[in-house]
Amino acid sequence: MSPDDLGMEWHARTLRAWQLAILRFAVTWDNADRLAVMAIANEIDRLGLQHNGKAAFSFFRRTSAELCAAILMNLPSRSCANTLRGLTKAASGACSPLQ
Repeated sequence: MSPDDLGMEWHARTLRAWQLAILRFAVTWDNADRLAVMAIANEIDRLGLQHNGKAAFSFFRRTSAELCAAILMNLPSRSCANTLRGLTKAASGACSPLQ
């Protein structure tokens, strides 16, 4: 396996972990699960270019905060599921290497 393949596999696994963490938070509403979502989002965003020691990429942190807020506002589960599905499609292209 080439280093590029390993990197893509890591990205795919991390994205799945993020999705599952969001689903877990949607079920439990536990603050520890919300923090896990944010930690994974931060890890993904940290892969982006950095400026002054801060990640320049904030898609996953921003999206995670919005999804967690929507879950806590008790939006209908179909709305949250559709939002997650749409964001997952967008994120699949956003987390490719060298972006």
